[in-house]
Amino acid sequence: MKSLRLLLVMALLAAPGLATANSDEDQVRTTVFRSLSESDREVVLGNLQHLLESSIDEALGQIRDRGGIRPFAYIGDYEGSGRFIRLSAEQQVPPDVAAHAIQQTVVQGALDGALIASLLYITTEGTGPLTDELLAKFEAELAAEGRDVKNVRYLLIEMQHLAGLGVLHVVPYWQEEGQWQVGNAIQQVIEPRLHDLIETTLKSGTGSQNPGK
Repeated sequence: MKSLRLLLVMALLAAPGLATANSDEDQVRTTVFRSLSESDREVVLGNLQHLLESSIDEALGQIRDRGGIRPFAYIGDYEGSGRFIRLSAEQQVPPDVAAHAIQQTVVQGALDGALIASLLYITTEGTGPLTDELLAKFEAELAAEGRDVKNVRYLLIEMQHLAGLGVLHVVPYWQEEGQWQVGNAIQQVIEPRLHDLIETTLKSGTGSQNPGK
């Protein structure tokens, strides 16, 4: 398997370009993040890179073992420590239900001041979660390699930081001669949902009174 760790870490290094954003929509999505100083933006990206490097092996191991993963998150706190959030083996629920439950735990952790950033990992066999733009890019790249998009699965890694940055990494992978192979990751700026939800909740007075340090 091509080094997914290397691919994604390199892709994250391109995130500053994503955050400066070319489209009007991306400009809006990164308003809060772009308002930070350059040094603060570098800290945010460094936090996300550290979380990625600390958690990607878990996803790789599951893909190697069974071709997909049970949804899980990896969160980072204000001291730079990280930990996994996942359902127990006894909690056999559909992936979308598991992802929703994990996201709720992440939000509550942010409200309680227990985390500053999160990475949500899921895999999908269909193209439903992909935007038309992303799907078109993948279809073009895979067609150039002689691959059928119908035989490709996707690893989705949603990065969220309370500093107002959301980035989605989408990595295609497929089985070839009994081994799982990965293609080039594509990234896009997404809504900074964690930041927006926490800000809205605190303004409404329904969340924790100590969301951070």
